[in-house]
Amino acid sequence: MQPKTPLEMDLTCSVCQDIFRNPHLLPCGHTFCMECVTGMLNHVIQMGGFRCPDCRTYFGPLIKIQKNFALASIAENFREAQEEKDESIAYCDCCAPGEQEVAVDTYSLVSLVDPFGVLCVCNLFAYCD
Repeated sequence: MQPKTPLEMDLTCSVCQDIFRNPHLLPCGHTFCMECVTGMLNHVIQMGGFRCPDCRTYFGPLIKIQKNFALASIAENFREAQEEKDESIAYCDCCAPGEQEVAVDTYSLVSLVDPFGVLCVCNLFAYCD
């Protein structure tokens, strides 16, 4: 799995660790997915108040949140671009699941494609040795 880019890290909800979906802004300025905020609010109502998970600012039992429209648009565009990008990338068939490296173009080497499928640089060199 590839490390996250700085942009992807900025567009990631610190609660669910996914790209923002329906991001909402807390009064302290931190943003979370609405589903995450709802889940946190349902959990903390019993405890008497809500704290921001990032800065720990206390808001009490009632909190005013608003949708972050600009961030919602940016996150949605990023998600769509990632989905298009992911469809065009081939990953190595020999690497362990979750650790798959991006494959190299082995289609010109027909003998390597047939028995092993798509290979990353490390596995391609290992096969050639």
